[in-house]
Amino acid sequence: MIKFENVSLHRSQRCLLNHCDLTIERGGFYALTGDNGSGKSSILQVILGELAVSSGSIIKEFGQGDYSYLPQKIQLDTQFPMSVEQAVMAGLWNKFGAISALKPKHFERIEQALDEVGIAHLKHASINQLSGGQLQRLLFARMLVQEASLLLLDEPLASIDQKAKNILLDILKMKHQQGVTILITLHDAGLVKRYASQQLHISDQKIRLCNTDFTHSDECCRLPIKQMAC
Repeated sequence: MIKFENVSLHRSQRCLLNHCDLTIERGGFYALTGDNGSGKSSILQVILGELAVSSGSIIKEFGQGDYSYLPQKIQLDTQFPMSVEQAVMAGLWNKFGAISALKPKHFERIEQALDEVGIAHLKHASINQLSGGQLQRLLFARMLVQEASLLLLDEPLASIDQKAKNILLDILKMKHQQGVTILITLHDAGLVKRYASQQLHISDQKIRLCNTDFTHSDECCRLPIKQMAC
């Protein structure tokens, strides 16, 4: 569970959140939506502890090894001489350290993750040979091998085709059915409606729990919004 209590957030002299309360329950599939620049990525960074709030507090019932984060910008040096398998294996280094600590079951999980995202045939390929879509699948596989109970994903579908989007979202849906909590930033209304169980929409410096039909017609979005000075 993640709870925002009276949280305000500023970035680059802009007020993104103004005295917001929010509860993200364990086991939910949350789509985080809002206009460009509304603060979606910043909210994920706040949850991760990479960005400090201006005021208020955040209660987080998860530890360092309980979550996996897929950032919007690829944080992988594609010029480094590394195979696809090794890059996915890197997802386990923080947990197990040296490769020698990995057991056969870990290598089996790496193989399974590559198969799930559809790039098992590229297992021995160098990462600098991958297309943008293949690289995003690799990062998804690296996230999966960590077997975290909380997945945070920031625009993970931006550089891939519709077929790949469906594959990756189906994987997330399956993880959700297994009890994993998911918070993902999305722009596509159809995908929000199809996959998310709940929608968190950012507008006018507030976060509102809305219907996943992207219409924001439920009670929380009918209420008048008070413009408050930051």
